[in-house]
Amino acid sequence: MQFPPWQLLISIAIERNIDTQNGFSEDHTLSSSLNVQLTDTLRKYVDERASDTDVYATPSEYIRDLIRQDMQDRAIALNVLEGLDDLKHGRLSSKSIRDLKDED
Repeated sequence: MQFPPWQLLISIAIERNIDTQNGFSEDHTLSSSLNVQLTDTLRKYVDERASDTDVYATPSEYIRDLIRQDMQDRAIALNVLEGLDDLKHGRLSSKSIRDLKDED
């Protein structure tokens, strides 16, 4: 199956599941809570997403998933910026993204 290069980059970043701050995979233990003030409109939306008719069972599950998605998006953006910096400084490789992925 042929994937666009950006989709392959996203796939690689997600497969590695690396926390860009700590350099290791996410810890799934619950250790603290956070209270968040929402407008009525936002609260209604969260409640709709965390209902019997949607994917999430609880508002906490929905918020945790949003944070995980944001972490993945940030990791991808940082990887792209790092790659652009490599290009800017002449650090190139003759290997394609697929070649690098196949080495793993």
